[in-house]
Amino acid sequence: MAIREGKWDCGVCGRRGNRGPDSYCGSCGSPRPDDVKFYLPEDAEEVTDELLLKEAEAGADWKCSYCSTQNNAFDQFCVSCGNKRDQAGGDVSLKEREIRFDSTELPDTPAVPETAAKSGTGKKILYTVAGLFLAVLVMFGLSMITSEIPVKVTGFDYTARISFDEYKLVTEEDWSLPAGAVKLGQYRAVHHYDKVPDGYETKTRQVQVKVGEKKVKVGVKDLGNGYFKDIYENRPVYETKNETYRETKYRDVPVYMTRYKYRMMKWVKAPPLEFKGSDKNLSFKTKEENLKKNPDSFRNISTETKFYLIVTDDKGEKHRDEVKFETWSGAGLNSTVTGEKSALFGFFYNIKE
Repeated sequence: MAIREGKWDCGVCGRRGNRGPDSYCGSCGSPRPDDVKFYLPEDAEEVTDELLLKEAEAGADWKCSYCSTQNNAFDQFCVSCGNKRDQAGGDVSLKEREIRFDSTELPDTPAVPETAAKSGTGKKILYTVAGLFLAVLVMFGLSMITSEIPVKVTGFDYTARISFDEYKLVTEEDWSLPAGAVKLGQYRAVHHYDKVPDGYETKTRQVQVKVGEKKVKVGVKDLGNGYFKDIYENRPVYETKNETYRETKYRDVPVYMTRYKYRMMKWVKAPPLEFKGSDKNLSFKTKEENLKKNPDSFRNISTETKFYLIVTDDKGEKHRDEVKFETWSGAGLNSTVTGEKSALFGFFYNIKE
């Protein structure tokens, strides 16, 4: 398995591409950070030097708990302070990790100094969006400031919808005869179809057949010392082949049952009654009262109503606004009611109730 040399970026001076095995930045001399993130360039060449290969295979680097210097795995004494490696005393190794090509995790990106990471472009976009949002809020707030104006009532509108159930004689059909129904007739009809086997037919389909295996590179392993090792797995190799098979054929066989036609009294949902008017003659009220007087024939009676006043403002413009029934019934033709308009933009809001 091939081994390649990784890189790391200095978070102090911004130098990119320090050699993975180097413990110090090649520009400013700053040590590799404790949380260093090694990365593997796409064009990284395979390591062939025997000494470097031994260094890579030795294992992850370790950090001296006394002076924080990072040392090679084969160093038994810290190259900076000379302390003997003591894992029990806190000399911990850097972490090894596997990076799979099919992983859903985002790959590490080269570190960039904090000063370099701040982008003026991003701030400008953020400030622009925030400014537009604030402007919309301000305009909306200003539009909500209203002032009262007198308006003249010049017309009335209303709509009403009465919904109810009706007990009535109906003629229906079904596969059984309900209790209390008067049978008008019966006949045989197809109730459903059963699927019955009716021989076989030969078909051809394509199937995937395993014909062997091949070694595939599936990722790299960060060895924790600036080197990366290729990860390979054996993956099956398939070929597409045609396969013949027999499939059962079916035919639909009708199943007959007796269907009844009958007449009976029952509660049914009646078509709603719609009313409209442009005066104060509430014609739907009479119909609603008549329905309620006959509970044996009508039930679940409900009425939905909407009432509108048509008003004219001081500019001669007409407006139609939905109001409560109390407001609608209390207003007279050519009487004056209070309306609301936008104090800033002047457009009509509604009738104040």
